[in-house]
Amino acid sequence: YYHIGTYCRSSQEFYDVGIQPHRNPAQNGISLIFVDGVRNEKLGFMLLRHTSEDDYEGKQHSSKLFSAIIGMYVDENHRGKGLSNIFIAIWLQLCMNVDAFPKAEMMKKPLISLALGKFGFIPQRGGVAVEVSPVSSVLPADHKSCVDAEWEADIALFSPTYQSLQGIYSKRDLRMQRMMITQQPTNPRGKLIYLKTGFDHPISMEDDTENNICQKKSASNLEQCINQTLGSGRLDFHQDAHLLKKATFGFLRNIPLL
Repeated sequence: YYHIGTYCRSSQEFYDVGIQPHRNPAQNGISLIFVDGVRNEKLGFMLLRHTSEDDYEGKQHSSKLFSAIIGMYVDENHRGKGLSNIFIAIWLQLCMNVDAFPKAEMMKKPLISLALGKFGFIPQRGGVAVEVSPVSSVLPADHKSCVDAEWEADIALFSPTYQSLQGIYSKRDLRMQRMMITQQPTNPRGKLIYLKTGFDHPISMEDDTENNICQKKSASNLEQCINQTLGSGRLDFHQDAHLLKKATFGFLRNIPLL
C-alpha cells in the first residue's frame, strides 16, 4: 500500500495510514488501510469508492469529488478500542484536506450506520429504521423472543415498526457481526439508526447563497467531531493536498489535480 500518513494516539501507540488501490479502482474502489506502527499489525481498513461529478458554474468547469464509504472492517483482536470512530475521523479529515465530499453507499452494518450518525451524516430516503442496543439491554424475559441467537452476540437489533429483520440478515451475517434480533424493545431503548440506505453529509449541499451558511456551519461541526474523536492524538498526512488528491483520485479521468 501507499503510505500517506500517521496518527499518533499516544506516546506509545501510533497507526500508519495507507492507500491501496484495487484493480479497476473506478469500479471496485480503493482501501484506506490502518496498521499498528509499533507491532506492525493490520488493524483494519475502509473500502471507499471515489467518483467525480461535473460542475458548471457560468463558463467555468470544475469537478466535484466524492468519497463514499462502502464498508469497513476492524480486526477481531482490536475491537472494543473505538477504532471504527477513529477510522471514520481520519477518512473525513482526508476528505477535507483534498476537498472531497464524504458520503456512504447503502449500509447494512448497524455499527457503521451508528458511527456515521455521530459525525452528522443523514440517511437517504427508503431506509429501514432499527434500534441498536448492547445485548445486556435485552430483558431476561425477552430472551426467548430473540431470533438466531445460537452464538455469543454483542448487540441486539429491534425494529420499532415491528418489521421483520430476518429478510435483511442471514444467519451468517448475524454470526459474523455478533448480532441478535429481538422481537421486543430493550430497556433502555436502543439508538435509532437506518439500514439498507445510503448517507449524505450536509457539507455536500448544493452551492448557493442560502446553503453556503449551512455548509460552513456543517463543516465547522464536522471539524469539531473529528477533533473530539481523535482527542489528544495527532494526525499528520505526509503529503500536501495536491499529492494526496493525486494518490486518492488520480485514477479518475479529466480531474484537475492542481
